[in-house]
Amino acid sequence: MLGLYVRQALQSTVCNAEFWRKKHTKPYQYPKEPFLHNIDIKPLTAEEKKKRTESFFLQLETMQKNFERAKKQSG
Repeated sequence: MLGLYVRQALQSTVCNAEFWRKKHTKPYQYPKEPFLHNIDIKPLTAEEKKKRTESFFLQLETMQKNFERAKKQSG
C-alpha cells in the first residue's frame, strides 16, 4: 500500500512535468492522504508470533529441499 502511495505521489509531481506529459491528457492528482493512514494495526500475541515463526521456517525448509531436488535432477 505504501508503494502505491509513493508511486502516485511521484507520478503527480514528476510526471506532470510538461516534457513528459502527452498533449490533451489530464494531469495526475496527488493523493489526499496516505493509504495506511487509518488502518488499525494491533500487535501479535505470543501464540501468533510462534505460529508465524514456525510457518516461516517450514517455508525455508521446503525451499531448501526443493532446491536440492532440482540440483540433483539437473546435474
